[in-house]
Amino acid sequence: MRLDIFDFAISRPILVSAVALVATTLGLFAAFALPVREFPDVELPSVSITTVYTGAQAGVVEREVTQTIEEALSGVEGIRQIRSTTRNETSVIDVELAAGVDVNVAAADIRDRVASVRSELPPGAEEPLIGKANSDTDPIIILTLRSDELGAAALTDIADRSIVDAIGAIPGVARVVIGGEKRYAMRIRLDRAALAARGLTPSDVADRLRAENVELPAGEIQTDTQLIGLRADARFSTVEDFQTLSLVDRQGARVALGDVAEIEIGVENETNGFRLNGREAIALEIIRQSSANTIEVAAAVREEVAAIAARLPPSVILEESFSAARYIEQNLANVLTTLLVSVGVVIVVLYLFLGSARATIIPALTIPASVIPAALLALAFGYSINVLTILAVILAISLCTDDAVVIMENIRRRQKNGEPILMAASNTTREIGVALIAGTLVLLAVVLPLAIIPGKVGLIFREFAVVLGAIVAFSTVMALFLSPMLSARLFKQDAAPSRLERIVSSGLLRLSALYGWALAPALNRPLLTVTAGASVIVAACYAYTTLATEVAPDEDRGSLTIYLLGPEGSSSAFLSEQMKTVEALVQDVSGPDGPVSSVLSTLSPGNAGQGDPALGMITVVLRDWTEREEDGLAFQARVQEALSPVTAVRLFVLAPNGLAIAGRPIDIAVRGADRATLAGWADQLVAQSGQIPGVFAMWSDYSDRNPQLSISIDRSRANALGLDARQIGETLQIMFGDSAITRFVDRGVEYDVLVQSRDRLVPADIESVFVRAGNGALVPLSAVVTLTETSAPGELQRIDRQPAVLVGGGLWGGSLGTALATIVEVADRTLPEEASISFVGQSLDFQESGAGFVLILALILLLSYFVLAAQFESFVDPFVILIAAPASMAGGVLALYFAGLTVNVYTQIAMLLLIGLVAKNAILVVEFAKQRREAGIAAREAIMEACTIRLRPILMTTVATIIGALPLMFESVPADMRVSRSDW
Repeated sequence: MRLDIFDFAISRPILVSAVALVATTLGLFAAFALPVREFPDVELPSVSITTVYTGAQAGVVEREVTQTIEEALSGVEGIRQIRSTTRNETSVIDVELAAGVDVNVAAADIRDRVASVRSELPPGAEEPLIGKANSDTDPIIILTLRSDELGAAALTDIADRSIVDAIGAIPGVARVVIGGEKRYAMRIRLDRAALAARGLTPSDVADRLRAENVELPAGEIQTDTQLIGLRADARFSTVEDFQTLSLVDRQGARVALGDVAEIEIGVENETNGFRLNGREAIALEIIRQSSANTIEVAAAVREEVAAIAARLPPSVILEESFSAARYIEQNLANVLTTLLVSVGVVIVVLYLFLGSARATIIPALTIPASVIPAALLALAFGYSINVLTILAVILAISLCTDDAVVIMENIRRRQKNGEPILMAASNTTREIGVALIAGTLVLLAVVLPLAIIPGKVGLIFREFAVVLGAIVAFSTVMALFLSPMLSARLFKQDAAPSRLERIVSSGLLRLSALYGWALAPALNRPLLTVTAGASVIVAACYAYTTLATEVAPDEDRGSLTIYLLGPEGSSSAFLSEQMKTVEALVQDVSGPDGPVSSVLSTLSPGNAGQGDPALGMITVVLRDWTEREEDGLAFQARVQEALSPVTAVRLFVLAPNGLAIAGRPIDIAVRGADRATLAGWADQLVAQSGQIPGVFAMWSDYSDRNPQLSISIDRSRANALGLDARQIGETLQIMFGDSAITRFVDRGVEYDVLVQSRDRLVPADIESVFVRAGNGALVPLSAVVTLTETSAPGELQRIDRQPAVLVGGGLWGGSLGTALATIVEVADRTLPEEASISFVGQSLDFQESGAGFVLILALILLLSYFVLAAQFESFVDPFVILIAAPASMAGGVLALYFAGLTVNVYTQIAMLLLIGLVAKNAILVVEFAKQRREAGIAAREAIMEACTIRLRPILMTTVATIIGALPLMFESVPADMRVSRSDW
């Protein structure tokens, strides 16, 4: 059976050719069907639970809503981390699941558990909204709509009516988010004094609005020939309709709403906003569907934008201000160019080593025959064409020629020794076929475990590992079947070698002899050889301890993001002025001909009405890489320095991470039982951590200085007057809560009707509000409530069901691993035993990837050992092969040390791949040496012969691997792999 398998390619060449062509053809169709995106879907599955408890302070919401729901989640399988954020009136619980957990099953389980405690939530709490978080929340394009004549409200209306639906209907677009949205609303501002003078209360106004502004079906009229529907249309649509609304009619003395209120068409949210280069505008953020082709969606959006712009009023300008899609297009184009260059370089290297065009054709044909069919597997698993899958192809180019070169070179050697070509092909496959299969299994044992690295990093490299493993497997199949068949047809028995082939053969023979001359002393002095190898390993271990560590290398991705956080209780107007200051500083740093293309400022980012008025975000879009000389990272450093005088708000400048992992690099949660104590511990940690080299802008996310008025109800007096807490609370909510009482229609679109007090300037305004007592008389709130000025936290965090205070900051020029380790040491030294810290965000990703690297390394060595033990039927021989792994990794570490590079996920994976590459070469040598030993040759002679004969194919494939990867180091920007390419 073994003979039939290895002779199959020689005896059935047409069948082998047909199978290879079919696999390649199907792979081409699959490749065109794959979606295109920059990175794989890297977000861990998560489920969010949002609950609104109107009128409740953050502490009440946390105690009565957040903790109740968290307790119900106990026991849900596959939870990585539970993170809860509680603000006034809102509870948001993010349940992050471990990689591989079915989010649909987990969401159903969570939904059932939340439903089981619904009755335990306060009566005023709304139904919890449970949804699966979308990993593709970053916009691929940001459009801006601006005008010199129209304000943000009119622009928002144009966007709602003419743009959002048109773009949202494009295939592949998930949704369109309006940034700085100023949606129209009817604003009714009540005059407290006028209400009291006319014997009315805020609740009276709200009741009349609900009763009069309605539209109800009123049945139908049925005649002999037709059916006519009836509609009672009592909806208001103009300011005049609301002004003339009768609130009360006392013996002909009619009181209209316009008598007690100022009424105008305003906007829903007065705290948010958007500016483009300092001018008021609105943004349209285009979010694509997770399975959509980014480049195709972006092209379709641009085409639709051109059509929409032609229909807009002349004064309105719709333009593209930011495009991640353009970066992806250019980045993928550069990587594809690198791929073609790598293919050409590998083929040239093979030609120079082989000295024959015929011989070069054989391994060259295995490249498409091995790479293209891998697209079938990618399509079956729902993968995409992205930077990492293309990187897998680039790295696999030289690997997929490896086995073909070994087989072809051995066939040529046997042919030159006098064997007929068919016999040479048959003997070669039987001689080294098993060794090649074992080598491939070892390489797969190295590659495939990369797909199970814990956390987000494992998800990122899953597609890389599977695609690379598929190409390696296909390459071995093609080498065992396609290469012998082509060799038997292309190599002529009596063909004279070309001049180049004679030169190459002569040079390699001399090199082989030189290698044998150098190898002999190493075999004669094994102790000295082992000592030298151990010295290199020790030096590498020392070098490793000095290397900086990070999740991924820094990159210039064409934009910067500046986050601003105002003091607790600060208004949106205050933050807007601070943002204008920062905008001006950024433009000053850039200068008129500098790297900045545009500045996009978003005040209170978030869903409409849900953003924090003290939070701002400025996106600095840089010019195209070909249009500027300054690197984005260097400009980031200049901006950070220029913003240091701004002390009224906290600032944080971030460049997008190389693996699309968002957030600040240092993100730590201090956990315990009491938040006041936690805040003190967090402040200590911030003070100590700020002294760590490279760490900057460290701060605690917790502050209890948010100014509040505590309203205490005198329940005994309220009951005596016939008042209850609900009535008092509703009155306060109407006057000071921007309540949406009803809706009105304008040109076919519904808008909110918002009622509030005209004056909300001082605490005394609350006391002069009147409510109706049980006997019908008006009673001022000052008679039943007491106001106390206090301060309270605006936001409460919980991590894994424990109160937490988050501490975070940036890192510039330092080592993330060293910084985190130092912070842990500081915490152990300064914080009491009852305090605990845990990593979140990017810090958690770093911790998991580092711990995962050690586990994966152990797994790879174990799997490789058992594969080799099975091949050689020995528990000793695998040690001989794997002993080269530490030395090879030591060489990689020393290369990083002298090149000044960092340890990151790219370099770690490169180290792991070295194990497979070295083991594969070692298998060829050991297998041949064992065969010579079985032929009766002495051990030393067998080793010398195996090493010198296998030198040529090993050297050929190694040089091809190195040179094939070199284009990654020199590809022009945008350099998604700028630093990481050098690591490879």
